Amino acid sequence: GLSPFHLSRLFQLSTGTSVVRYLRGRRLTHAAHQLAAGADGILEVAIAAGYASHAAFTRAFSEQFGRSPEQVREQGLAGMVLVEALKLIDPSTPCRIEPHRAHRGALRVAGIGARHTAATVASIPSQWQRLDEAHGLGAQIAYGVCGNNDADGGFDYIAGVEIRASAPVPSGWQAISIAPREYLVAWHAGHIS
Repeated sequence: GLSPFHLSRLFQLSTGTSVVRYLRGRRLTHAAHQLAAGADGILEVAIAAGYASHAAFTRAFSEQFGRSPEQVREQGLAGMVLVEALKLIDPSTPCRIEPHRAHRGALRVAGIGARHTAATVASIPSQWQRLDEAHGLGAQIAYGVCGNNDADGGFDYIAGVEIRASAPVPSGWQAISIAPREYLVAWHAGHIS
């Protein structure tokens, strides 16, 4: 039920890698297992992994693992960093507080902001760490705000706290004003994973 863009962003936030990079790594890992088990033809393994030529497969395989398919066929998988299947966390744990809809007035959030793409989204937790070091979050409610999305998947992200509409923005921070609207409000406790 998610848009491809939103799914891609959530996947990157959860795993630290893009969907495309994960799928490529899984296909190449499966190919590495076949080669180590003694597969006869590298071209057949390449085609099964979705590559149209031996050369394209060898290039992608070598970039992924630092070894050629021939080396893996001869030497096996020892010392290789393979891309194993993700272990999904059971999503059935209920919320302690039932989610509800609520209208919220205008909100101004200021904090540590940065522009992200799929390649840099894994650095978002460092924004939260810098915010905590600069502000000391304690029991204060904090906000992660995404905005200014572009067609290439880039977006701005602010890890911040609410400030008054007229308050000055601390040096080195960014601020965003959010218009009044209706929200789905849910409570989360524990680690972000």
